[in-house]
Amino acid sequence: MHRSRRACLVAALTLALPATAPAIVGVGVHWGFDWSLHMDDEPRDQLVVDGLRLDITAVGGTAPSGFPTEIPAELLPVYVSRTNWERNPINFGGKLLVDAIKWFEVELSTNIGVWEYDGQIVYPTSLTFVNPPPANPSSPDQYYQVQYDSLAITCDKMGLGYWGVDRTPYVKMNFDLTVKKAFFKIPKKLKTFSLYGGGGVSVHLATPVLSAELIEEALGTKLDQLFTDVATMGAGFLGDDQVMEAVLKEIIAGLTEPKWGMHFVVGTQLKIPVIPLAFYLDGKLMIPFGNLDPYVDLKGYGFLLNAGVMLKF
Repeated sequence: MHRSRRACLVAALTLALPATAPAIVGVGVHWGFDWSLHMDDEPRDQLVVDGLRLDITAVGGTAPSGFPTEIPAELLPVYVSRTNWERNPINFGGKLLVDAIKWFEVELSTNIGVWEYDGQIVYPTSLTFVNPPPANPSSPDQYYQVQYDSLAITCDKMGLGYWGVDRTPYVKMNFDLTVKKAFFKIPKKLKTFSLYGGGGVSVHLATPVLSAELIEEALGTKLDQLFTDVATMGAGFLGDDQVMEAVLKEIIAGLTEPKWGMHFVVGTQLKIPVIPLAFYLDGKLMIPFGNLDPYVDLKGYGFLLNAGVMLKF
């Protein structure tokens, strides 16, 4: 009888331990909803790269007086188009929580998110000089009568698979180091249900956005040539799938240099009694220090919401 009572007492104490001793380490996984990134439509961002040149004899009509015989990129109506920015459903991550400090908790979390947009090269297939030319042209196409065509720089067009994206992809990874404190908890010691807030530093890594600088980097010496007819420069080069595939590969090849920022967080956690399991919901305000892309105005201020499950020991 005594042995039976002792066994029951040990079992009861064992089951009671998780409920009476607060967890000090947690490992979680979450799904995210990131509204922090915004990119305005830019249907005509002029493609100015040093090596892109066209012989003046390729243009119809009479050239204005003093017009260069080798037309540089600054005077060519070639454009990059970026439109229809959209958040992709793919966004996931995890966190490591340390609750061993008396006054606050320390957390390291990460998210990987995917966005997509319509990226295109818009190039001329026919150019004819306007005579007389405008006195103060504000764009290169005012020098010419132009017929345009375009080539989509997208995964679907180039036949490249990447995160299940059909259009031009953008992928961002962020790491957040957060100090936070529970300001409401029930019961007070075990924190079965808690509300918390805090903040910390962030590091962002991302793929590049389609731009003139990216095209120049991807194509390199291929641009260092003189085109003697518009068709070769346009449909034969800028409109060539095999040539411009290198640009998309440059986008998906890797991540740009780290960009620093900060964040604030407010969240809630529900710890299941007895078993080491908790559910959490974190809302973060992301504030990067500067632009996330060095060449394109990609705004990174906004909210990130994570919903996840955690093992707490």
